[in-house]
Amino acid sequence: MKDDDQSLLDTTAYRVNWLVERICALLLGIMVIVIWFEVVERYFLHLGMTWTEELSRYLMIWAALLAVSCGASTRSSEMIWLRKTGSTTNCFAALCKIKLMLFSSTNT
Repeated sequence: MKDDDQSLLDTTAYRVNWLVERICALLLGIMVIVIWFEVVERYFLHLGMTWTEELSRYLMIWAALLAVSCGASTRSSEMIWLRKTGSTTNCFAALCKIKLMLFSSTNT
């Protein structure tokens, strides 16, 4: 019975991840179209609609938030990989932590 539950859980996780990946791709595609529309209407039509900027911002935020779960499910982050494998490479772990601190503490 446990193997059936694990198999059902793996199948459900795979299907949810597949759906989230497609949603991320759709959001990014819509974002590209909206940004191109914004460029055309601002520089060629000399209009200044603000909804395109706000929509592209929200699309980017949602795509990034959903992409984090896709990255976690495929273990594509090196910190997730280090925790999963219990790597003995302390130098690599230290470099990853330094990179994380540098990029998370930069002010824009």
